[in-house]
Amino acid sequence: MDGNREENQSIKIRWFADYDNRAVRLTAERLNHILQHPEMENMVQAIEETLASPVFVRQSPSVPSQTCTIGITPKRWLDPSGCASL
Repeated sequence: MDGNREENQSIKIRWFADYDNRAVRLTAERLNHILQHPEMENMVQAIEETLASPVFVRQSPSVPSQTCTIGITPKRWLDPSGCASL
């Protein structure tokens, strides 16, 4: 999936494919929020890799129809879905 595809001219969307080849989208605002955390600086590729090949997947505790994909990086556990910090 192309991580740079735009859905709308006014709102830039980053698209990724998850481990089950489902489309995952992050708005520019959400991605920028994630990347503002010091440990997440320059981690877009790690987010993409975690979605595609997570260490484990669990159901979201707050939104049962959503899953949380969890991965690990040299810096720490990476949870791009924002479900929980480990």
